[in-house]
Amino acid sequence: MTIPSAGEAEARVVLTEPVLLARISLVVAAFQLIFETYLPIDKAGDRSAALAAALGAALLGAAVLWWTSGKAFSWLAARSPSAALRTAWGLFLLLGAVFLLWCFRMI
Repeated sequence: MTIPSAGEAEARVVLTEPVLLARISLVVAAFQLIFETYLPIDKAGDRSAALAAALGAALLGAAVLWWTSGKAFSWLAARSPSAALRTAWGLFLLLGAVFLLWCFRMI
């Protein structure tokens, strides 16, 4: 086991929070998008089966995105911690802006 240098250890600590925030934001956005896409609008029929299918699809999609984003950020951080940091903050801010626009019914 090799001990990381001080700069490498600091980069890992600095990356932890923004990457986690970006990944959580991505997963929440994907869950909501998939859930609303698969949930039928009509009032007729068995709503519990449709709800279970939409929930299952959203959970599966969110889980796949969580795993994929973890691998992608690990790969990016290994090559350039500063690029990973910029990407994480960019994603978090972009998804935050989309959420605010959605809250105020602008999109």
